[in-house]
Amino acid sequence: MHAGSWHNRYPGESRIVLDLTSLISLYDTALAPSLVLVCAGLERCDHRVLGISSEDISRLMRKLTEVVSRPDWVGSGIDQKTLIHVIVDRYVDRLELMQHLLNFTSSDSQELLQRAKLAQAQLRVMLTPYLLHSTVVPSSDTSGVDAPHWASLMFKNCATMHTSVMINQILLMTSSEHL
Repeated sequence: MHAGSWHNRYPGESRIVLDLTSLISLYDTALAPSLVLVCAGLERCDHRVLGISSEDISRLMRKLTEVVSRPDWVGSGIDQKTLIHVIVDRYVDRLELMQHLLNFTSSDSQELLQRAKLAQAQLRVMLTPYLLHSTVVPSSDTSGVDAPHWASLMFKNCATMHTSVMINQILLMTSSEHL
């Protein structure tokens, strides 16, 4: 593990381009739900696949066959590796704080309430840039509402928000370098 961590620096191995959209993980609870209980309470380095159910093995093999038999990967044009790096850089500290806030045991109801409030505040800060207060879901009894239209506004915002935030940060960084 120590020797492998020497290679954890960005950009890492740049001669190989992985299709990150086709990665298969045994941490995917939809793919291997039987491993949830097997790994519960263990440190990540102690996780093993011993104890995986035969149904999960079959599901895994079907998924693996599907991924391997796909036509040659063309890609979406999005640099997934850089995008993941940016997301990790942006949220790692906050997610570690969330883990700290939620990873405790107490029978004191006031402490539980305080921790829950802190966790909620952290989530709100993380999600605020992506919330659309101007988009209102029409009620089921509203007639003549173009349902795909209001949803498309949210999908467009979700698809472009991260990119626009990244572009703004890059512009900020480059303009501050010229000052």
